[in-house]
Amino acid sequence: MTRNKQRTTAKYNTLKKLNDTQKKLNTIITALENGIYNDTTQSCMLELESIKADLSAKIEIDKLK
Repeated sequence: MTRNKQRTTAKYNTLKKLNDTQKKLNTIITALENGIYNDTTQSCMLELESIKADLSAKIEIDKLK
């Protein structure tokens, strides 16, 4: 696999993970809107927000390359 193709694949995978993470966050937001709030939803939401921040940072760093 060429270096350029590897970069493209890595960027695609990062964007896909970010999209999947956002979908999960949207599901939790819907649950919150429906009154479902507990330690588990809070924990999941915090973990997903952290993952989202990490992935977003990675995407920004990749843009600079």
